[in-house]
Amino acid sequence: ALLRAERTRGLRATAAAAVALIVSGWGVSQYPYLLGTHLPVQDAAAPHATLAVLVGVACAAGILILPSLVLLFRVMGRADVADRAASHESP
Repeated sequence: ALLRAERTRGLRATAAAAVALIVSGWGVSQYPYLLGTHLPVQDAAAPHATLAVLVGVACAAGILILPSLVLLFRVMGRADVADRAASHESP
């Protein structure tokens, strides 16, 4: 409806919310079982040591990647970069 009305202001947030609601709805509908009624979530979880390493790696990746993403979005959000990119796209 937003696309047809050509109102793109809240389109990304609406799409992200739709995806989040679908994924969370799937999780709620499956609880407490994963894979039908055969495997409870508690039995499917990895051992505590594996989960701890996974959280550590995710935190390290976030610390390494987030500054690069912030810089990327700041540079691409600047008007001179956006104008230059727009001038290269037009025929």
